Amino acid sequence: MEFNFSQLKQKDVISLSDGKNLGKVCDITVSYPENNFVGITVTGCKGFRFSKQEIFIPIKQVAKIGEDAVLVRTERDK
Repeated sequence: MEFNFSQLKQKDVISLSDGKNLGKVCDITVSYPENNFVGITVTGCKGFRFSKQEIFIPIKQVAKIGEDAVLVRTERDK
C-alpha cells in the first residue's frame, strides 16, 4: 500500500492494548541522510491546538497502517 503524507495525516492512531484513540497523525520524522522513516508524531484529539499534547511513536511500535487508522503498540504491549 502506498500513501502520501496528506493521506496519512487524516488517519486516527489507535492503541492495540486498549483500543484508545491517541489522536491523529500530525507529522512524520525521517532521518537524514539515510532517508529512513523514523516515526510519527500524534496530536491528541482533545482541546485547542495550543493545548494538545504531542506524542512521538517510533516506527517499530507501528503495527499496521490501514485505510482508516494506524494501529500502534504501546509500552504496555511489550
